[in-house]
Amino acid sequence: MSLQDTIAEAKERPDLCGPSLVLLTQEGCGVCDEEKQHHHEAIAQGLMQVVDLHSPRGEALAKAAEVEGTPAVLLVDCQDRPIG
Repeated sequence: MSLQDTIAEAKERPDLCGPSLVLLTQEGCGVCDEEKQHHHEAIAQGLMQVVDLHSPRGEALAKAAEVEGTPAVLLVDCQDRPIG
């Protein structure tokens, strides 16, 4: 399933608000750079946000989604709660 399809499917659910994709990254992570390049179109189109793991938002997202490393792609609602 493409990123666009994932977002479209999530938007069809009435119990979710504002689903969006987040790519958690961190400085010095070579694989993170590869993921950013892989998802460059989605990032440029605003379909995916890049968030640093060590930022306040990144730390909160990682904790909520039980993410221990980067890169990680998360689908979150409008209150940054992980979906799925």
